[in-house]
Amino acid sequence: MADPSDRSAAASDPGSRRGTFRLALIALLGGGIAIGLAPIFARFSDVGPLATGGYRLAIAVLSALALLAARARTPRVQPGRQDLLVGGLAGLFFAGDLACYFTALTLTSVAHATLLINLAPVFALLGGLVFLRERPQASTVLGMAVALGGAALLALAGRGSGVVTLAGDLIALAGASFYGAYLVSLKRARTSVQPQVLMLISGATGAIVMLPAGILVGEAWIPASLAGILALIGLGTVAHTLGHGLISQSLSVLPVGYASVVLLIQPTFAAVAAWLIFGESLGALELVGAAVTLAGITVASRRAP
Repeated sequence: MADPSDRSAAASDPGSRRGTFRLALIALLGGGIAIGLAPIFARFSDVGPLATGGYRLAIAVLSALALLAARARTPRVQPGRQDLLVGGLAGLFFAGDLACYFTALTLTSVAHATLLINLAPVFALLGGLVFLRERPQASTVLGMAVALGGAALLALAGRGSGVVTLAGDLIALAGASFYGAYLVSLKRARTSVQPQVLMLISGATGAIVMLPAGILVGEAWIPASLAGILALIGLGTVAHTLGHGLISQSLSVLPVGYASVVLLIQPTFAAVAAWLIFGESLGALELVGAAVTLAGITVASRRAP
């Protein structure tokens, strides 16, 4: 039998830590890319925006249940009362993020709404510092500033003018704070809950809020086409279960502030996907924004463990 001290030494070995970090980073990037497909799937949805979010979370719950059933014979950590509370809060925060973004789009320009919602890393960094005692590295803060600049260019490029209102901008900013709080909640819950259970708890909570909300405001909530149904399935399985599951997995290793910076890859990937699938042209400003965002993510990773 191996000496427990051997395992402890391996865990503290710098090479082992770097390997663990790289695997977590790959999972995080995969999660960000999967979530980057959400706007593509949403383009084909033929129900209202709140209903789309509700279906996304409801289907994610079914996906999480299927994954848990497939792994029924594997050891599982049973969530406690506090884990259920934090997972439920994560679902409420994510529902709040979606609702704020969709509402902001009706009150302010797409550029402003997208720009402000991308400020989520600022709130995640602050939340990690206050609630998780995670002190960000200087490279993470610098990388965040650079990546946010790139995301701003992406948001402002080719989005049309639109009407800008203070109410819409404030609601979009609230959405950014909700998403930051969602990431912090995921990080907190990942200390003791496996990703599938966490997706089940948070998804069920969010769906219970969003689906009725969509119906109450009079949105169309019954899909009218096969494409619409497949889009909702893609949102629930790929964008949410796979994307947020990988992010949740990575947060067992990565600081939440750092992870939130890397997740700014989402608008870059979404722009590239829209170019490939819908033929939406990428102008010079958008290409520069994508390059700057990737540069910021690279800077944030320079002094990673």
